[in-house]
Amino acid sequence: MASTARGHFVWHELLTTDPRSATAFYGKVAGWSAKAWDADPGYLVLMTGDSPMGGVLALPPDAQRKGEPRRWLPYIGTEDVEVGVWEAQRLGLDQPLVEEVQKEAEARVRAIIDLAREKEFHQ
Repeated sequence: MASTARGHFVWHELLTTDPRSATAFYGKVAGWSAKAWDADPGYLVLMTGDSPMGGVLALPPDAQRKGEPRRWLPYIGTEDVEVGVWEAQRLGLDQPLVEEVQKEAEARVRAIIDLAREKEFHQ
């Protein structure tokens, strides 16, 4: 059976300088709750009811020193991670930074960053 995740946002992650304040803010604005992840208590899992939908983590100090902005990172589903990376490159991903971020039994995550366009967005 084909995955229904393809093309849908499947996870939302916030990098911020103050995770606790951010989760309190989104709790009030969106009704989300947050709980510490068992594997890393510094990572806060955002919940809608009983369902996890994203996470919040601290923007690393070295990233803050470099002036990297606080930001949301969207995760988009695909049936096959390798095919998804290949397709992004085929469609014009100029200078890809593709790295394996997480590999678990239930999910594989690869970060795809178009460095050429990333500079355009942050200027």
